[in-house]
Amino acid sequence: MFFLGVFALMGLLAAAAIRLFTRDAWSRAGLPGRLHLVSGWALTMLGIIHVAATPVFHDRLTGAALWFASGGVAMSVTGGMNVLRVLYAGVAPGVRYACIAANLAMLVLASTFAWRAGAAMVNSPQYGVLLVLVAMVFALSLRR
Repeated sequence: MFFLGVFALMGLLAAAAIRLFTRDAWSRAGLPGRLHLVSGWALTMLGIIHVAATPVFHDRLTGAALWFASGGVAMSVTGGMNVLRVLYAGVAPGVRYACIAANLAMLVLASTFAWRAGAAMVNSPQYGVLLVLVAMVFALSLRR
C-alpha cells in the first residue's frame, strides 16, 4: 500500500511539473514526445522520492546510505536529461546522444537489480517499476 501511495504521489508531481515547466513542449509534441516527457518527469520524481526516503531506510549516514541516495540522484539526473532531450534536441543534437548513453547505463543497472532480486520482485515491485520506466525512456530516446 505504501508503494501505491508513493507512485500516486510521483504521478501527481510529474503531472504538475509538466504543467509548470514544459507546457509549450507538451502542446508541440506528438504522442511519443508526450510519453517521453511523462516518463522523464516520472523518473526524475522517482529519484527525488528515492533520495528523500534515504533516512527511512538508513538511520545513520553510512556508506550504504550514501549509495542508496546516489541511486536516487542518478535517477533524477537521467530523468532530467530525458526531459531536456525532448525540449532541446532540435537545437542541441548532442543532448540526444548523452541521453541515450545515460539511459543505457540506467537500463543495465535496473536490469541487474531486477535480475539480482529474482523471485523477491513479487514482494518488491519497485524493481519492476524502475525497470519498465527506464526501458521506456531508453526506447523513447532512440527515436529521432
